[in-house]
Amino acid sequence: MKKKTLHQSLKDQTYYGPNKKITVGKGTATRRGSRLLYSTIPWESLESIAKRFTDGAEIHGINNWKDNMPIHVIIDHMIEHLKKWSLGDTSDDHLSAIAWGSCALIWYSIHKPEMVEEYRKRCA
Repeated sequence: MKKKTLHQSLKDQTYYGPNKKITVGKGTATRRGSRLLYSTIPWESLESIAKRFTDGAEIHGINNWKDNMPIHVIIDHMIEHLKKWSLGDTSDDHLSAIAWGSCALIWYSIHKPEMVEEYRKRCA
């Protein structure tokens, strides 16, 4: 019998939580309740995003981006990195830069929704 790889073993796992059963690898999942599966986020992705936040903090100060950075600046930053990544540029970790921008937009959407609405009105 062939030994299962770690990936195959993980695909066969079933996670249980309050009011939910999620079977990994089946293509569908039902989730009710508030327990989130943080363990499903790839460590490489978390580490890459954390490095981006750390580098920014060392250059600009910790959490300076929360000081009313215009939404269009964040989006322009993301688009520029997407363009460079799409063209094969390897001078920077472009995908982490895009993920950083997504994290920033999520934060602004929750904590400063008026800035997001202002941006949307300007775009309309």
